[in-house]
Amino acid sequence: MEEKARSIWDEVDAPKENTVEENPIPEQPENTSRRLFEDNTDEDSKTTKEEKRSSARVSGPEFKFTLQKDDNAEKKGLLSIVVIALCAIVLVASLAGIFVTIIHRNRELKNSQAEMERLRNLKDLSGQDAEFSGGAESVLEGNFAGDDTLIKKDIEDPKIMEKYKALYEENPDIIGWLTIDDTVIDYPVMQTPDDEEYYLHLGFDRQYSDNGCLIMDTDSNVGTGTLEDDYKGGSDRPTDNLIIHGHTMKNGEMFGDLDLYKDKSYADAHKIIRFDSLYESREYEVIAVFYSQVYYTTDDCFKYYKFFDAANQAEFDDWYDNIKELSLFDTGVEAQFGDQFITLSCCAYHVEDGRFVVVGKRIK
Repeated sequence: MEEKARSIWDEVDAPKENTVEENPIPEQPENTSRRLFEDNTDEDSKTTKEEKRSSARVSGPEFKFTLQKDDNAEKKGLLSIVVIALCAIVLVASLAGIFVTIIHRNRELKNSQAEMERLRNLKDLSGQDAEFSGGAESVLEGNFAGDDTLIKKDIEDPKIMEKYKALYEENPDIIGWLTIDDTVIDYPVMQTPDDEEYYLHLGFDRQYSDNGCLIMDTDSNVGTGTLEDDYKGGSDRPTDNLIIHGHTMKNGEMFGDLDLYKDKSYADAHKIIRFDSLYESREYEVIAVFYSQVYYTTDDCFKYYKFFDAANQAEFDDWYDNIKELSLFDTGVEAQFGDQFITLSCCAYHVEDGRFVVVGKRIK
């Protein structure tokens, strides 16, 4: 019993005989082994926690953020589609409006041209030699009231030229006819003393028209009768200056091409301006061409549109010297106190309320 017991302990504690260990593993203290194990465990634990945190970050908020980004992208896409659709609608509506406006203006232009052609034919087809004598016959006066009521008066001599009889009967607001050869200017001229702008956007037929009519300034008096009879014996002579206003139409109608006179060669080729009153034919020669404007009433400066009569030599000289100084070129035509003139005025755009002006001296 003792030997067996001893041999058991010997197997445990005693070194084995005839056993040679090469490169024996050094024995480590127990506490070091435990510390290494604990350190490894901590590292593994940290790694696991980091992985969990990382996994949580990926699987949690980042997933929600991705969904939010997708939702925002979808909303932006829908908003872009809505904006594009609205822009397309606005574009189509704008193009349709432009198209309708063009058609409307073309129709108005054709109607206006047709109306002017009718009036020209009415004038030209009338007899050239016969005359319309008013006598004691009651006819429509050339003053058109705002309520479409025409005032009547008895017209005595002088006699209205036959070619204007039908036009006068159709609309007694006609005061004459303006023509410049080889241009579009060949129109009736209207005058309404109670409302100078009545025909600003009305045609001869008193229907709306972009072109309107040529308008004789209300401070201008065309005169009644002829030069031969001294205009009813001097009782109704024309003013020294007749001012006619007209629109600067882009289509060239009315005074749309008047500014071609800024070219001297054009002015030389179109130097004669013809104006008929209802009683006689007159001719004027271009004497000045210039740019100006409508000034404030308080402005102390030359205002061409304020000259109608020269009471004396000084008033004439003031007007004459100013238009000659303003003229874009020397026309070679001179004038003197006592001459009569015609002024054609239209809008210009070199300054605010600009005007382009052509002045002619009466030669016939």
